[in-house]
Amino acid sequence: MTSDLRRQLILGAAKRCFARHGYAGTTTKSVAAAAAISEALLFKHFPSKAALYAEILDEECEADRELEYLLGQEPSTATLVKLIVG
Repeated sequence: MTSDLRRQLILGAAKRCFARHGYAGTTTKSVAAAAAISEALLFKHFPSKAALYAEILDEECEADRELEYLLGQEPSTATLVKLIVG
């Protein structure tokens, strides 16, 4: 398996874990288990849980340019409404 494919497998497993258990409830051990890899191999691709989460956020923002724009704005009620309502 290529490094890029393995990385995508890890990201997919991490997305599922974060969606089910939230950030605090997800561990690198649980992500590794969901991806059917060792925790050491996970750390070869991502140095920390925070780095893994940041990569997921970056990918999601790249996929949605409006979301990327809104997340770059100053916090305000108008920005929050735009995020929720669209």
